[in-house]
Amino acid sequence: MSSSAATKPTVSVCIPTYNGAAHLEEALACVTAQTFSDFEVVIVDDCSVDGTVAIAERYVANEPRARLIRNKVRAGSSGRNANRCLEESSGEWVKFLFQDDLMTPDCLEKMLRAGDRGPLVISHHDYVFAPETDDEVRQYYETLPTVGEVLPVDYAPADAVCAAIMRHLWVNFVGPTSASLIHRQCFATYGRFHGTNIYFPDLELWMRVGTNAGIAIARERLTSFRVHGATTSARIRHDPLREVRGSLDGIIVMRSIDQAPEYRRLREFARRCDPPFDAAAQMWDALADVRWAAMEASYRQRDRRLIKELNAVCKRDPTFRALMSEFESRRPLWTRLKEFVKARV
Repeated sequence: MSSSAATKPTVSVCIPTYNGAAHLEEALACVTAQTFSDFEVVIVDDCSVDGTVAIAERYVANEPRARLIRNKVRAGSSGRNANRCLEESSGEWVKFLFQDDLMTPDCLEKMLRAGDRGPLVISHHDYVFAPETDDEVRQYYETLPTVGEVLPVDYAPADAVCAAIMRHLWVNFVGPTSASLIHRQCFATYGRFHGTNIYFPDLELWMRVGTNAGIAIARERLTSFRVHGATTSARIRHDPLREVRGSLDGIIVMRSIDQAPEYRRLREFARRCDPPFDAAAQMWDALADVRWAAMEASYRQRDRRLIKELNAVCKRDPTFRALMSEFESRRPLWTRLKEFVKARV
């Protein structure tokens, strides 16, 4: 089967890139090698300064199904650049493949077959470790729970996904973005990637879609996630503010779980847990911890990095800005100062 200009392709293979020259050529080669051929390739480059664009241009020149789009201004996050891919693509199904990752030649064919069971398809995945990967990092990935272990089925209905998420909250057992095939209607119904979520934009989307539509699972290792020193995951591991930034992302997600209509099913399921899970209470406690930690670092160590990070998140995320304003208004200044002193003296 082949696509034509008069019809939309069955699959859009979306490849968001940023300084990915080291591995992009290999990723593109595995797209061309697919046994299923009715696809387009949409490469969106986020202002790379290495050889990424040159590699993509050579590929597009020899692959009529491929297009290269270059951002004029940096999106600055994998979620925002993935959303740009969505805007530029037209396929019924969306297959993300990040610049470092790989898929088997029959990946599209087998994941589309699994798509008969549901609109969110996740394949089992493997890892490709760079030679310099240390034992601690390797062990971290190899001991993460996987979708095959947590949901050993061909299709997990919404309530089963809710239960799995509550058992493994904040752990991405579902898999990396490259392990997904998503029907376009999912984005129209449940929303796109959260553009300001830095630490787990894929997990947040799996939570939002999977707890409503369930997860169809292709029970073969059809994708490989590459682990090396230049990945987003590696940058996060070496980020000195990773704990606070992860907490801030989690606070925003908790707000969504507590209020967003897309999280209604998970919210109701969480309330039926034993003990019940109160997303709002968790959110306010986490926000208080981060706020006091920032104040303490500024007061005791004269370290204003956490304060600056809070301000930066408020600036780029209106939801968090409103949340912080509500938090500050919940306690009078004098009460907050007494709580701070009492907790630290």
